[in-house]
Amino acid sequence: MERLQQTRTRLLDPSVRVLVVGEFKQGKSQLVNALLIAPVCPVDDDVATAVPTVIRNSDTVSAVLVTAPADGADRTDTNGSGRTVVPIEQLPRFIAESGSRAHCGRVIRAEIGIPRQLLADGLVLVDTPGVGGLGSMHNASTVAELPSADAVLLVSDASQEYTAPELEFLRQAIRLCPNVVCVLT
Repeated sequence: MERLQQTRTRLLDPSVRVLVVGEFKQGKSQLVNALLIAPVCPVDDDVATAVPTVIRNSDTVSAVLVTAPADGADRTDTNGSGRTVVPIEQLPRFIAESGSRAHCGRVIRAEIGIPRQLLADGLVLVDTPGVGGLGSMHNASTVAELPSADAVLLVSDASQEYTAPELEFLRQAIRLCPNVVCVLT
């Protein structure tokens, strides 16, 4: 039933949602920043994206953290609780693996608004946590985003062949979203 509801929501939404996925430290956030010509996603040798980061067009720059309600479910209620506006320059400390997110509740996603022509016609980019290696929780949050995707960009480092976890994730992604493009960084 939940999958049917997700499909209905996706069909009614005029935006085109593109997930940027791949293993940790492959250049996903850097690719998003390059496409937008703006440093909206944290990039550093010691930083890894810990929660999905949704970037859409907006008249002004904004950043919102979406946190899980007290009962632990991954949703927000209709009156808007679970949404916290933060200054864009402070966003990395809440969404990066090296960040300190404990004091703001369990962040399940960040939403960034930025004025960009690339996004003006409804394109929505989603920078996702790395899949594979560092923990199944990150993998699960990325896989949970797949049914909502219109397309997926699988980012991988060109210095080596695809790893077994990348190939397994690719199989899973294709089952949930048939529009998959592989990008080598």
